[in-house]
Amino acid sequence: MKFDALFPLTLTLSLGEREHRSTGRGKSAGGEHFPARPGVLPLPKGEGWGEGKGGLRRNSCLRLFCACLVSLAASAAQDPAEVAHVAIFKDDIPASGAPASPDHLARLLAGPAFSTAFLDSDQLADARSLNREQFDVLVLPYGASFPVKAADNFRKFLREGGKFFSTGGYAFDNLLERAATGWQPPPPLPPPPSEHVAWHRAIPAAPLRGRGPLTFSGFLKAENVHGPGMAYFAVYQLAADGSILRWIDFAKVTGTRDWQEYTHRFRLSPDVARVDIRAGLHRCSGTAWFDDCRLADEAGAVIFADGIEEEFDPDAPATNHWVRTDTRFCVVQSETRHSGRRALQANLSFRLPRPELLNTRHGHPSDGLEVAPTQLGVFDADYLLARVASARAARHQSVVRPGLAVSGPLEGWAAAGVTGNDAARWIPLVNGHDRYGRLRGAVGALLRHSAGTYAGSSWAFFGVTNRNLFAESEPAMGQAYVDIVRSLAKDTYLASLVSDLTCYRQGESVRLLANVFNGGRRSRDLRLAVSIYEGEPPQFDAEPAGQPRALLTTSAVVPAGQAQPVALSWTPAAFQANFYYLLGQLWEGEEEIDRIESAFIVRDEKAIAKGPALNYRDNYLRLGTRPMFLFGTDDWSYTFDTRRETPLQWLRDMRARRDLGVQIYENLQFGLPPPARRDELLRKLDGIIQLAQQYQQVYFAGLLIGYNTAASDAELAQQTAWCRDFARRYAEVPGLIHYLNGDLRCQLSNAVSPQLNQFLQQRYGSDQRLREAWGDDAPPQPLGQIHAEDFNDWGYSWDDRRVRDLNRFRAALIRRWSEALIGGIREADSRHPTSSEFYQLPHQGVDIPAGIDGLDLCNFGYFDKPGADIARFPAICKYNDQRARGKSVGPGEYGVKTHPAWGDGQDYGYHITRTPEQAASLFLAIAHYSLGLGASRIHNWCWKDSAHRVFPWGMVYPCDEVPKDIACVHRNQSLLFRHFTPVYREPDVYVLTADSHRMGGGKWQVIEGILKGFDLALATHIDNLGTLNEDGLVIPPSAKVIFYPLPFCPADETFGKVRDWVRRGGVLYLSGDISYDECVQRTRTNRLEELCGVRFLAENYPNISVNATSAADQPCIKVQPLATNGETATRVLRRAADGSPLVVEHRLGRGTVIFSADPLELHSVPARRENDLALYRSVLAAARVRPIALQPDDPLVHVFRLPMRDGGQVYVLFNTDDATSARTVTLVDCKPALTVSVASKRPGLLWFDGRGALRAVEAQSAGRLGEQALLQDDTEGIILSLDRRDVRLSRALLLMPLRPGTVRLSTGAKWHTPTVLTGDIYNGKWRHFESAPAAASTAGLEIRVSPDQALSLLLVTESGSASKWCQAIERAMNAPASLP
Repeated sequence: MKFDALFPLTLTLSLGEREHRSTGRGKSAGGEHFPARPGVLPLPKGEGWGEGKGGLRRNSCLRLFCACLVSLAASAAQDPAEVAHVAIFKDDIPASGAPASPDHLARLLAGPAFSTAFLDSDQLADARSLNREQFDVLVLPYGASFPVKAADNFRKFLREGGKFFSTGGYAFDNLLERAATGWQPPPPLPPPPSEHVAWHRAIPAAPLRGRGPLTFSGFLKAENVHGPGMAYFAVYQLAADGSILRWIDFAKVTGTRDWQEYTHRFRLSPDVARVDIRAGLHRCSGTAWFDDCRLADEAGAVIFADGIEEEFDPDAPATNHWVRTDTRFCVVQSETRHSGRRALQANLSFRLPRPELLNTRHGHPSDGLEVAPTQLGVFDADYLLARVASARAARHQSVVRPGLAVSGPLEGWAAAGVTGNDAARWIPLVNGHDRYGRLRGAVGALLRHSAGTYAGSSWAFFGVTNRNLFAESEPAMGQAYVDIVRSLAKDTYLASLVSDLTCYRQGESVRLLANVFNGGRRSRDLRLAVSIYEGEPPQFDAEPAGQPRALLTTSAVVPAGQAQPVALSWTPAAFQANFYYLLGQLWEGEEEIDRIESAFIVRDEKAIAKGPALNYRDNYLRLGTRPMFLFGTDDWSYTFDTRRETPLQWLRDMRARRDLGVQIYENLQFGLPPPARRDELLRKLDGIIQLAQQYQQVYFAGLLIGYNTAASDAELAQQTAWCRDFARRYAEVPGLIHYLNGDLRCQLSNAVSPQLNQFLQQRYGSDQRLREAWGDDAPPQPLGQIHAEDFNDWGYSWDDRRVRDLNRFRAALIRRWSEALIGGIREADSRHPTSSEFYQLPHQGVDIPAGIDGLDLCNFGYFDKPGADIARFPAICKYNDQRARGKSVGPGEYGVKTHPAWGDGQDYGYHITRTPEQAASLFLAIAHYSLGLGASRIHNWCWKDSAHRVFPWGMVYPCDEVPKDIACVHRNQSLLFRHFTPVYREPDVYVLTADSHRMGGGKWQVIEGILKGFDLALATHIDNLGTLNEDGLVIPPSAKVIFYPLPFCPADETFGKVRDWVRRGGVLYLSGDISYDECVQRTRTNRLEELCGVRFLAENYPNISVNATSAADQPCIKVQPLATNGETATRVLRRAADGSPLVVEHRLGRGTVIFSADPLELHSVPARRENDLALYRSVLAAARVRPIALQPDDPLVHVFRLPMRDGGQVYVLFNTDDATSARTVTLVDCKPALTVSVASKRPGLLWFDGRGALRAVEAQSAGRLGEQALLQDDTEGIILSLDRRDVRLSRALLLMPLRPGTVRLSTGAKWHTPTVLTGDIYNGKWRHFESAPAAASTAGLEIRVSPDQALSLLLVTESGSASKWCQAIERAMNAPASLP
């Protein structure tokens, strides 16, 4: 790199007039305003008048004149085309953050290479003052503050190729306007006058009943309908109180369209009082017309037809004509009509009030943050500079000089940026580091746009808010500022450097493709040099080692404002490595003006063969022969579709994932590859999969993510062929899981009408039987001609047979789809497991128990609102537990956002912003609960906040992949759990899910009741609770107890299996009723007699119509105990308020049935929880099943015991109480008993190996073993023994703290020189930070953890043994299958 001398001394000029006559005011370098005036001297183009500051005072006109002559002379010596024209914002606007002095920034540019001028707020807003013709760069020194009135012109300046430099805070985050009282934020915008206009036609529901499905049709015409909404037809079904039962916008029209008919067929909701037909405009601008509307019943009889031709009062409420919502915008007119004389018209002028959004902090919160392409992607509202102790020049950039160093501490915002889809390149300039040298984010960065809205514009931005980095006391940063502004003005750089194939084979030639962009004012004669280095770079923050294998060079002349593609080729005799690092350098003369890194991969079968030897057996994934609980993370298609994602970036991510404990790398991929890109995408897959194997990450390959499983035969054949081809290509990859689909969909359409007709034919056999079952909902077409139509499965009556059938049909379609794809895979690959991700609870037919057949792994996505996310997880995980069917369970997605855009108080569902503490609690809860509940793995959504959009779901921040604190939480748990070897043992106690019952119209109420059953069972501290499903029910021989809440309508086959199991000695609990058949008719009252020993007398209320908020007993049926005979005996345990039996115990054969006529799980409110728990405990007692002994027997503390292969066990505890800070319990089963204190919403863990040694402890606060103090830990961390001794005797302890505090451990070990080594894992190696003596006494060890040490790894060992145990940690991270 070549740099000018430090701070050349020439005059800084301010803007007076630049060739034109400005009507605004200029501002001198001295700070006074002066009126605009014509130039006096004939100045060069782009120069202006102004007064100096500091040594240049206004009290001497002669000195001013001489200074101008000096400036003119200096400019004459400089090539005018190379002079950077810089505007500096200077005004009395209140600064936000750590502003810089505009005057000092101007003085720094006082050289022949620059001309400068001050602009105030009015001038920034004036295109005659700020424009690309006059200025190259705008300097913004006031941190987050910016005048809102200048936003439009500023954007225009950038779109025309202008650049900016910002410092002192989150740029454009504090938009202000000048008022009479001073600067203030803009006032809130008023809401739009109207966002919705419509015509309504209300029809009472009573006359419509019994007339079968109804069909509405109408014609709609639209003209210039635009905006976020649409013109529409809709059908609303309303209850008597006006609440909405069902609704659908079945016609949604935008743009301009001629008359078109829209039709919708619907069925009445059982509770509907009124049907409301609506036609209108919603949240849009434009005009729509509606005509020839009619409603007919199944027989074709017209209920109403049009009603527009006759005169009517559109403002009088009525049920026999149309009524309008707004007299201004809804009219009956005759100019535009489909037929007849008149038609309805609606027009609306809707504009969503939008405050000025200049940066990307704000937008529309959805899955990601939706922002306009004009918003400036500087900074990330979730990415703060934390624990930054110093800063230094970033590597591999050619702007800031290498020796730059800044002492800290530094606070503010990391200079991340949004690159768009290959629109910009992000370049760190100055990086912040913590006390140990770890990267904590960019202090300053460049964002260079070669495409998109701001093509040709480059931005430099610094977000430090606790000090002015560009003060006079910071000369090195001053020089950096000069270099940055010069680079911005020149704006010539490498936009990208990629190889054509990504992953090559031996004998192939390499073709490198570079894109050189020139955003400056003149053409550039450039030279590109690309050095090709063999092998992976050992470190990313250092210069490449050794000599390059090849050096490729070429020259290019790049015109101003244009991009120039450049190609270079290399044909080696043979590739000697499987990874090649590329360093591209762009030169102009003797000056390196930019550099860029990239890489390509070479196929290496030997490297692939050394991948993780994954296999699946006995409900656990195994690496080699070792059963393990694995940690995974998800990624998605941007890795294949953006130029930033080169093999070098993949390598960075692979290393970082390994260091952060990731063992499964899931990528959603790209679905069916388009033919034109097939080879390109497969070569990228080759490279990613090879790297994953090298870094011991099982590749979880997303094959058809988001595809509709209701596929036609032709679609399914094409999809199967792709899966077959994929499996054939990667059959020999050791670490691979075939991930068929995520976000499963089963949306019915005519594509699966043949399958629907076949399903109904097999189920009913005739049209008459189908009509008898479906009643008014039966389709008009005969079997064989029925059209499959999509529908929502909520809001229907409890006994709606059609809903049950169609949900079972959708489950059959999912099984059909999975079986076809798995069949294709198994033609080429018989060993790798398969999986799909289902919703956490059944939705639209996507149903784990009903649809999982054929798959190996049970995978569910899990998200919920704050608080509910942790509270509901155990029951939902158990609900999805398919281990009894040989399919291991695990959450395939979980995660949260901490970005403030979702934290504005609105209800965004599970997207609501969490605090970092809440995020850590969730990561701890999901991992610990999953382990304790018997899951085999977890997958976080997702790996990183991608740079191309605001999508803050990741474990690492955007652009530079700095780990978030939750990533360290993830690593700590993974490092601990990989020491375990869990084994599956068949449970004694199961919950049997009422699948026939939950398939119907009241599904959500039933599902919530089943979940409450799991919740009650878990609160009794059952040791190893299992799950069974009615579908394909096989009761394991180990089963002693089955909880069967809310069965109501099981199949006869299911009933027979359960009854026979009881007769053989099982203890059964069931609640509610079991006297309905599969058609939800009460035809099986004999079941109550045969199974429960009671006779049905009467129905207290229909089916499940309980009061869900009442704590009172609510038996749904009235029963009478049967007389005792030789085989049966019935005993009343509790009676209802009217004296009738409520809970009975019935002896059946060698078994027992405990029956509650109250479906208590449907209303198990807190006030009755103790009674319900007592009933559940009594069921266990009847079977002599002993739960895990806990004192006190606290239902707010969950406890699980997981057996290990060596005979050891892991106890997992979780404190569900959020009312107190901690709860203390004693595990009585441990000998001696062990007492731990667990913080609110946090887990605890104890690992005893097969010898009984306590190998790991995780507890918040005090821990005691018998009467002996064991541990006090307020760091919320983990203590792990590395030398296989009990933690009390170990002399190699790994501490993993989450926050500062003190750890006191009672120990019987004979310590000599105990030492605390602070370090971390970097690129698979222990990175040592510092050592300090541990405080040891006869009472034990005391280790104080500083804020810098929190989230690090602390190794406590004898000073002479450190190397051995550092290697042991490395082994655990890099080769967990080899652990003893």
